[in-house]
Amino acid sequence: MRHGLVQFLIGALFVSCALAQRQVPKGSGPGPSRTSRPSEFELLHTRYRFENDGTGSKEVIAKIRILNEMGARQRSEEVIEYRWLSEDLEIRYVQVRKKDGTLVKVETGPIERASDLPKDVTKYDYNEKRVRIPGLVPGDLIEYDVVYVIHRPLGPGEFYAPHTFTSESAIDEQLSVDVPRHRAVKVKNVASTKFWETGDATREVYHWRKIHQEANQARIIPFQPGRMPDVQVSSFANWEDVGRWYSDLQASQSKPTPEIRAKADELTKGLATDLEKVEALYNFAAKKIKYMSLSSLGVGGYEPHSGDETIQNAYGDCKDKVALLAALLESQGLHGSSVLISADRKIDLDIPSPWPFDHVIMMLHLGGQTIWMDPSPAVLPFRMLSYQLRNKQGLVMPPDGKPHFEKTPSDASVPNIWVEEVDGQVDEDGTLQATVSITAHGDAELTIRQSFIGPVESVWPFTVQAVVKGIDRRADKVSAVKISGPTDTNQPFALTFRISKPHFLDFSKSGAKLKLPLSDLHLPPAEEQGVTDATGWHRLESEPVRLEPPGKRTYRIKLELPPTLSIELPESVAFAHAGGTYRASYKWDAGSLVVERELTFSKDQLPAQLREEYAAFRSKALSDEERALKVQVASQNTTSQSQ
Repeated sequence: MRHGLVQFLIGALFVSCALAQRQVPKGSGPGPSRTSRPSEFELLHTRYRFENDGTGSKEVIAKIRILNEMGARQRSEEVIEYRWLSEDLEIRYVQVRKKDGTLVKVETGPIERASDLPKDVTKYDYNEKRVRIPGLVPGDLIEYDVVYVIHRPLGPGEFYAPHTFTSESAIDEQLSVDVPRHRAVKVKNVASTKFWETGDATREVYHWRKIHQEANQARIIPFQPGRMPDVQVSSFANWEDVGRWYSDLQASQSKPTPEIRAKADELTKGLATDLEKVEALYNFAAKKIKYMSLSSLGVGGYEPHSGDETIQNAYGDCKDKVALLAALLESQGLHGSSVLISADRKIDLDIPSPWPFDHVIMMLHLGGQTIWMDPSPAVLPFRMLSYQLRNKQGLVMPPDGKPHFEKTPSDASVPNIWVEEVDGQVDEDGTLQATVSITAHGDAELTIRQSFIGPVESVWPFTVQAVVKGIDRRADKVSAVKISGPTDTNQPFALTFRISKPHFLDFSKSGAKLKLPLSDLHLPPAEEQGVTDATGWHRLESEPVRLEPPGKRTYRIKLELPPTLSIELPESVAFAHAGGTYRASYKWDAGSLVVERELTFSKDQLPAQLREEYAAFRSKALSDEERALKVQVASQNTTSQSQ
């Protein structure tokens, strides 16, 4: 487990290339009491120092009090991560101050490349140093001083320092950024932190401090997607400079070599149009190059590998795959533009920097069309961007033009459809035997396609259990799983399987009820979104209601029951709200229950003033979806079958 030192590394993770939509936490309260927390920072001081050429250092000085036995176990090993291609690590000291005042020095050993890292990691700007701290007991105070010496800057003469004050019970947290005087920098911080400046004839030092009078006043601040750093210091003068900086990093790595040209010629052989060629090259980068993301920081986390190396490795992260695609396109006389973007980080126009971007995609102008491509996931259809990247500002870097912001399309290039059909029967002993068929297209297909990339056929039943709601892993049996190609994105994804659910219906007792199996229309919650500030988590009733990407989800079931049984049918329903509709029909057909439910969304969000309207719609739809149908035996006087 990584603790302490890991949390305070410079720079933003770039190779994460995060695509999944993350849920915003519902709320927060005060952090745990002092006695229940494993440990706390009595002091945490981070010091940056930059030179005009972009080199510099980051020093972290900390004092951590061990509060209980759990804290002693957790802090018995500190893992220090750093960027071995762009910085050197210096551990000035790690020591433990005992309750009686005795000072115990901790042996840290030499700084070497970690031998237990996976082989492929050595090609990335990542290393770690483990420091074991034996003999910890409650009341001990760990003290350390660690320096990261930056020998390779982000770019010539450029530096950037983002900092977010920890939410983990730091009583006294300080930050200082030391830059050459007369060096133009942009500085921004949240109002809740104390700020002052010092300096002399040659240096300018910016200081921030955040103090909790008592440790138990510290709050556990929930994760908020896109939350900006509390403090930002950037040497970039404008966003064009940020774009040129990344273009320079990518330029040499995306040039078409003879090997790249040969591969592109092979992939496009016999294709008549440029659009067909673009699709073939995209499919290669997306589907034949495995996506792999490693925790890499700093400039090494922004600079892609060359196209040749990515092909040789047969894997890469977002920037590697985009650089490869750019080289393949260029070899065919097609000039793509890399685009820096993020699924959730907001762009603060006041502070030009790399921070707002954690992903790279591709844009290409072709015969009057603008083609957007994201080759990172192998499951995206050609020209489609994931929902999280649509209608977002991206920094476009044309090969021969000025970097500029441009908004991605708001609509998907393929319809968003999910159709689930269940054809089953209930045996005399109450067991359900059914065949389930699922067809998914557009946004609906991405997650389920991704789930089947990697697992071998023998484990597909377990994959089905993980992705289809309503399956009891302990009792239900899934078999005869068949799928279309997980990366065959020219067609909707198709999944069929057999399921056996013992004890699905107990009709030996009067008043038995039947709940339709495997129904999941996936209605988003109506709760307000929120933000975190210095005083904690706040709901924002002014935030829009986040729905699903526009599309349709359909559930159909034909369920044959034993001849002695019938169902008391509810009335069919149909209702709507400002952003969509819901309908459900129920009928009896020759001894079988036939039900169809359909949910549509015409908008992906609603204004805040419609929150209550949507909440009422959602409650009504869920009541219908979750309703239990009353089962009757044939001997009873009922006319339900004739309805």
